[in-house]
Amino acid sequence: MKTQQQIAEELGVRPYFYYMGQIATVCLLKKEDKCVARGVSICSPLDQFNRATGRAKSFGRAIKAVVRQESNCSINLDRFYGKYEVDFMEELHRVESLYGWKSAYLPKLTEYERRILYKPLPEFHTVA
Repeated sequence: MKTQQQIAEELGVRPYFYYMGQIATVCLLKKEDKCVARGVSICSPLDQFNRATGRAKSFGRAIKAVVRQESNCSINLDRFYGKYEVDFMEELHRVESLYGWKSAYLPKLTEYERRILYKPLPEFHTVA
């Protein structure tokens, strides 16, 4: 079985991960100077948040978007209604409104994501 790094190298992409509390893990795939995909993994409040699991799921969904060259798996909140606390539902609404898809091809980036992918490199100072 190939590792995430091997898959990313084969497709010529570089993954960037970030977390939305313990609700969601997001993977952005950057190819050259462009974000080509986003994968989102949502953790149920009934499950123990696990970064490795979230990274694996979000990476797999981002890869799926690149390979298929399409967005799919819309974030469906219906299965959560009436089952969880209001705080969790508010966070889920935020995730859904920001992303819409669990597997997105050529996503519209949030300001935060643009900063992650395109932050200026630090300047290096030489000592004379």
